[in-house]
Order: sequence, then C-alpha cells, then structure tokens
Amino acid sequence: MARPGSACVQRAVCVCVAANRCFKGFILKLQLLVGADSYKGEAKNSGVHPDRQVASGPLILYASATPMTTRSDQTSEVGNQWSADRFGAQRASYLTSDLRTPPSTERGSESVRGFTLLELFIVVGMVGLLLLLIAPAFTTIKGGADVTNAAYTIKGVLDIARTHAKAQNTYTWVGFADSVGSNITGSVALAIIASKDGSDLGTSVNQVGNRVDITTGVTPIGKVMRLDNAHLGDTGTPTNDGTDFESRPAVNINYRIGAAGSTYNSDYYFLAQGTQFDRWIRFSPRGEAVVKGGSTQIAHYAEVGLLPTHGTAIAATINPASGNLVAIQISGFAGNVRIYRR
Repeated sequence: MARPGSACVQRAVCVCVAANRCFKGFILKLQLLVGADSYKGEAKNSGVHPDRQVASGPLILYASATPMTTRSDQTSEVGNQWSADRFGAQRASYLTSDLRTPPSTERGSESVRGFTLLELFIVVGMVGLLLLLIAPAFTTIKGGADVTNAAYTIKGVLDIARTHAKAQNTYTWVGFADSVGSNITGSVALAIIASKDGSDLGTSVNQVGNRVDITTGVTPIGKVMRLDNAHLGDTGTPTNDGTDFESRPAVNINYRIGAAGSTYNSDYYFLAQGTQFDRWIRFSPRGEAVVKGGSTQIAHYAEVGLLPTHGTAIAATINPASGNLVAIQISGFAGNVRIYRR
C-alpha cells in the first residue's frame, strides 16, 4: 500500500523537473542574446582554456583547470575573439530573423495585392442585387409577424373584457379606433371600459338623431393600447375553398368591426385618453357579445378583420389573394374567440 502523501510528493517532483527544464531553456536563449563575452571573460580570469569549456544546461562546466602557457594564452585569445564574433553574428541573426521583410523577389506569388476598381464594382453590384432580391422576403416576414402579434393582442383584450364582465357582474366594452374601416392610418387603438353601475347604459336601444356619449358612466380598465402597421378592415366573404381561413363562418356586415363607412359606427361612443371610440364590442355579465349595440343584438358571430399596412397603404388584398390576412371571430352567445389566418 502506498504511503499517505506519496501522490503529492510525486506531483511535486514532476513540477520541479518541468520547472528545471523551462529554466534551462530560458538560460540558453539568454546566453544567445547576451553573447559569449561574460562567460569567456570568466574563463580567461580563471586560467581555463575557453575552447575546453563544456556546456551543460544553463551552467558552464569546465573540463580542466590547468593554467595555460604563453603560447596557449595567445591561442586562447585568438579562439576567444573568433568565438565572440561567432556569437555576435548568431545574436544579430536571431534578433533580425523575424523582423526582416523579404524583398519582392522572395515573396513570390503569395504576396497580397489590392482590388482593382472593376472588381470592386462587380462585388458592389452583386451585393446590391442580392439585397434587391431578399428585401421583399424580409418585408413579408416582418409584416406577418406584426399581424400575428396584433391578432393575439386583440384576442387577449377580448378575453380580458369578457372575463371582467363575468367576474364583476357588469358590462364591459372593447373599443376600436383610428385605423378602422375607411380611415387608414396604420395604427389601431384599443381600450377596455366597464360600467360603473353595472348596467348597459342604454346601449341596447337605437338612437334617432344625435349620438350619445357614455364616457361619464364608465371606468377604464388599463390604458389605451396601440397596434402599429395594422388596420381593421373587411376581409371579404369566405369562399369555402377548403382552407381554414376561407372555411370560417360567414358574418353579416353589420357585425364586422372593420366595415367601411360611418354608417357602421355605433350610436354610442366613449372617450379614453383623448381618443374617441365609435366602434366597440360589448360583453354582458353572462359573457354574451354584442357589436355596436342598438339594432345589432346578439348574433352567432362577430368579426374583427385585421390587415397589415405599410404606412398608410394596405399591404394585402382580398381578390386576388395576397399578403397576410387575419379574421378574429367572437361567438355571440358563448363569447369564445378564434383566430383565422391566411
């Protein structure tokens, strides 16, 4: 059985051996840089012939310590001079070997040269062509991402309003403003409000003549939200071509939030953070959904059509079909929300 600590001793010995080797290599290089003058002088003073020196690692050992004769001294001086010149040449070669730049005749065909103007124009043209081809794809991807985020935001707002109405036994409204119907601004405003007294504030009755402001009878739930690069419009009548989007339930135009024209605005409106909301979906304490009130009572489905925009221009078409279209449908009686995409 090995004695305790023997492994530590062995590791220590290995470390010492490695350190000794590194130290020897350092001393050898130091001798090459400094030259032979210092240790040749020591050999001369000690009376040992410099040609009989034996190099052993970082230390200089001497093979003999016999004093030299006069003739030997002369030979020693000549050998010393020759050895010093040799070490000096080696030292100069060592110092300049990595710094010298080879002439052009030695560099050969591997030398680095610059681009010509023609080559530069070709590369710039190719890059520009690639960007021209790739840009529409990036625009489509970004537009699809914006529409997806907007669709799920609207769905989340509708779910919050319905949940609040059922939990608090009151009426809630989700308002839509700005880029809606015929007005295209590229930014949609959303707001949730709740009745203060728990009633529907008369929004189930048609108004003849002036419209009614119900702002004083409601309280806001959260802040007004905005959806950029989006528009609430008409997504068309389903064609039932077998796809999920075209197979959705058909919705009467009076129950579409994005229908074009002011005639589809509600007789009741409210203000929230300086924005007037003329179109809304109301949820009852039972979770039933009604669009704009008045004669448009509970229906099987209501729909919020969502289209992408580039600034104030619609970035999708219905016929022919192009771009990203989303239809968010709410069932009138259950208040469930579903998203259809094309």
